[in-house]
Amino acid sequence: MSKPKILLWDIESCYNIVVAHAIYKGYFLAPNDIIQERFLISGAWKWYGQKRTHSVSLLDDPKRFKRDHTDDYWVVNQLYGVVSEADAIVAHYGDNFDIKMLNARMIYHGFPPLPPIIQIDTWKMAKAKFKFNSNKLDYIAKYLGHEGKMPTPPGLWHRVLRGERKAIREMVAYNKQDIEVLEFVFEKLKPFVPARINHRLFTDRPVCTSCGSEHINHKGYVYTGQRKYRRFVCMDCGHNDRERKAVK
Repeated sequence: MSKPKILLWDIESCYNIVVAHAIYKGYFLAPNDIIQERFLISGAWKWYGQKRTHSVSLLDDPKRFKRDHTDDYWVVNQLYGVVSEADAIVAHYGDNFDIKMLNARMIYHGFPPLPPIIQIDTWKMAKAKFKFNSNKLDYIAKYLGHEGKMPTPPGLWHRVLRGERKAIREMVAYNKQDIEVLEFVFEKLKPFVPARINHRLFTDRPVCTSCGSEHINHKGYVYTGQRKYRRFVCMDCGHNDRERKAVK
């Protein structure tokens, strides 16, 4: 049985460096005040259903890093290749940040557009279906019983800007642990949300649309204004759905 290729991913980016006459609230910064554009420090990813978490960082291209530690071409190149292979990508606040940030760096380096990919945003899942006190990944993870995200030491991003190798390695560790937290939250939330990628499209067997499990039980019916459908519940993830063909 074939399954969709679902990619859990996350990026870490650095600050812009800007010049300013003041730092009070409401001070306006113009694009001309940017003296160094933000760039990608690292990326981490994991194929859903597999154990290994992968990563790429500025340190993975030693010659380029030695010449210019802000040159993120290699990070963008690796992420472009990985994301292009996926049927669906999962990130927290990814629709508003991660994918747009990657696109911004891709077009800067001259990459072509990514192929059409289903985007699953756990921030949107949380916002649409739950009334959490906060929709931040760390809060949701702790609320659901996880230890949460790895704390970052003060000044870590400043040290990365200076090109400190140790700081970049710390950032990679932080980035990879975010994937663990993301996967935990994704698995908890997805039974409550309509499946963004339908596992039934990848097999001829009756499976759960949300997780692909064959352990499904029919339980009652779903009614619309004109039709009646058999309802089923997944015994593995708890997702409720209906059959595509109406019984009446």
